[in-house]
This record gives sequence, structure tokens and C-alpha cells, in this order.
Amino acid sequence: RDGEPGDLDYMRNPPHVAIEIMSPGQSSDSMRRKAALYFTFGVESVWIVNLARNEIHVLEGEQERVLTPGQRLVTPAVPGLDVDIADLLPGKR
Repeated sequence: RDGEPGDLDYMRNPPHVAIEIMSPGQSSDSMRRKAALYFTFGVESVWIVNLARNEIHVLEGEQERVLTPGQRLVTPAVPGLDVDIADLLPGKR
């Protein structure tokens, strides 16, 4: 968003992206429900990082992409972002 947020802006202006790291006990369904809640509040893109499977699920509206090392993450939610998934996962290069 433009400029530095004021104290109440955190409540009024959702982030462009929400990033969730799956815990070993969490299910994909529970993570998708959480993503749906984020979308309700105006988040544009939700990234679910699954370290056990070495992948990142990128949810944007009704679309879901599953990205693995060697693939690039580009999203309209963050103009100019273009990163190899391997750079976002620990020790996977």
C-alpha cells in the first residue's frame, strides 16, 4: 500500500499477501478455510508454504497454483516480484 500505515490502517487496509507456514498437524483443508477468511477481509493472494512437501501453494481468488523449486513466483498482488521458489524454501538449492 502507499505510504506508512497509521495506527488504525492495519485494521482497515488488509495486506496484499498473507503467508502461512503449514505445521505438521495442519490439514490442507484447514489452511484453505483460513485462506478463504483472508480473502473475505480483502487479502489478494495467500501463500501456503508446505515445508514437508517442498512446495508453496499460491491462492488468488478461485485459482490455485502449486509451485516447487525451479519454478518462479510472479503475482499481480506484488508488482515486480519474480522469485525462484527455491529461494523461499530453506536449504533446497
